[in-house]
Amino acid sequence: MSNTLSERQKKILQLLMKCHGRASGKLLAKNMNISLRTLTSEMAELKRMALVDSDNAGYKIIDDESSLQLMSLEDTDLRQKILRRLLNANQAIDVDELADEFYVSTSSLRNKLKEINKLICENDLRLIYAHNTVRIEGTELNKRFMIRKMIYADFPSRMMNIDNLADYFHDMDISSLYTIVLSSVEANGYYIQDAYSSSLSLNLIIGLYRISQDIHTPKLKDVDTDSIEYKLASEVCHRYTKHFNKAVTEGDIAYITSLFCGQVVHTNRQPPYDSYDFEFETKISSILATTFEKYMLEVDYASMVHNLSLHIFDLIKRSNSNNFVSTQIHSTMKQKCPFIYDVAVSLAKQLEEAFHITIPDDEIGFLSVHIGFIIENSMDNDQYIDILLIANHYQGIAEHIQNKLLERHKDILRLHVMDPASNVVPKQNIDFVISTVPLEIIGKQIINISPFFDVVERAQVDEAIAKYLKEKKLRRNNVFLTSCFNPALFFIDETITTKQEAIQFLGQKMVDFGIVQQSFIDSVFEREKLSPTCFFDAFAIPHALTMDAKKTIISVLINEKGIQWDDTQIKLCLLIAIQKENILEFSNVYNNTVYALCDYERLNRLFKCTTSAEFVNILKQ
Repeated sequence: MSNTLSERQKKILQLLMKCHGRASGKLLAKNMNISLRTLTSEMAELKRMALVDSDNAGYKIIDDESSLQLMSLEDTDLRQKILRRLLNANQAIDVDELADEFYVSTSSLRNKLKEINKLICENDLRLIYAHNTVRIEGTELNKRFMIRKMIYADFPSRMMNIDNLADYFHDMDISSLYTIVLSSVEANGYYIQDAYSSSLSLNLIIGLYRISQDIHTPKLKDVDTDSIEYKLASEVCHRYTKHFNKAVTEGDIAYITSLFCGQVVHTNRQPPYDSYDFEFETKISSILATTFEKYMLEVDYASMVHNLSLHIFDLIKRSNSNNFVSTQIHSTMKQKCPFIYDVAVSLAKQLEEAFHITIPDDEIGFLSVHIGFIIENSMDNDQYIDILLIANHYQGIAEHIQNKLLERHKDILRLHVMDPASNVVPKQNIDFVISTVPLEIIGKQIINISPFFDVVERAQVDEAIAKYLKEKKLRRNNVFLTSCFNPALFFIDETITTKQEAIQFLGQKMVDFGIVQQSFIDSVFEREKLSPTCFFDAFAIPHALTMDAKKTIISVLINEKGIQWDDTQIKLCLLIAIQKENILEFSNVYNNTVYALCDYERLNRLFKCTTSAEFVNILKQ
């Protein structure tokens, strides 16, 4: 309903609420600073929506469910507006004046301020009251983090762009500001990397907007005035001052410098190296080797370690500047490639220990992309398919078809060629047959083609190969998946309501079952600290940092009433213990399990399961 109201209509309703639901037209028009005629026009529309009525005493809110629903819908928006007003204030604000500004009673405002105080505490900020005034206390950097958090909350499902930001900063020319940033960077022969563009732009605009409000940054320590980042920041601030006629401090320049760290690249595609050396690359290579060894992954990463090292070098700079990138990559990787994401989490932990930095989830998302390419590009593909080609060699028919097949599928195809007149049958197991002559072989799929093997026939073979490989992989995964479950480790328990209880309960059951040592439970809690294992507020798949189980096993806990998992409620918890020797088979099962659980229809059926066998059967479908 709130979407049908104009801002003025919202304020009229809020003012009526403040006046206990009733007020004269003259009083409303005066407080709204509009003419009585304009007010009458707005009231006619509100009457049409059955939100207000009128009598000889004036206007009144209709106290029914619709009005209450409207006020509820406006609640969050009002809180955000009050918070934004407090963050943009240079000094304490009188509480009564703030209430008047937002057309709410003082008591309603104080309730909103309590909600705001809870919200900002997460960013190490708090409200301070003195002599009927209120202000936000905390560092300027934390206030900027809070503003960024609010903006991302306002635009959760769309890309950040100039139009969105312009709507948020009404009294600032965002387009000109953005042009200043880009032209300053380009004038020095650099550009902003695409992956960081929206996040960096937002941080820069917030910082420069604060400067426009005469809110400056305290001088930061250890700023390298010889760095390219400092040069870019100085250029931006110089152009900003010239265009907007606003003074900039050394602290402001240092802050803008920190925002550029690790996010710009020279037009020749080389980042600003400063302290980068190739011993650093050797160290990253060693950390990678340890990570892959832990997961028993035999991969050749030599050709890709340079790009990863450059990324990590920039990551360290961002961390040291307390400047990270906000992105949706991590959630995509966690959902679509959970095993690769988990390897990246392990790599991030080692990087944190080696370089004394903190790596948030968004940055782990970028690491997982690098890890994914390394694994995909270097591991042998065991998805082979054996095809029997029956074709004669007249006019090179067999050779022509063979070349076309290998041209498209050389990495996965083992091709066996047989002349139609031959009585010699290949000894190898054949997955299916391609033939230029009509024939039937019991138990085998046969694709009949012409000697020319035209485009339509090639597409038919491509589809058959893809389908066979998918079914082959599914069969293999399902065999392993079935072996990972045991009826003795399947539980339905509505008394277990927290993450700690769920992990402790399932972990102890695994210990009692003889699969893992007691230390396994502590390792699971340690893994939880690195990155959440919860997916879509629906299910969680916790697991340990170690892979020393006697057997790969998955224990199941269902609680349809809900388990509190950090800030969300889930209904299903799958605790995993992994045997090192099974890691490759398990990686496929893990990915497929997460993918299956992302199907909400199937997930809801799993919530209703009463036996382990039923659970596994639905999971395998």
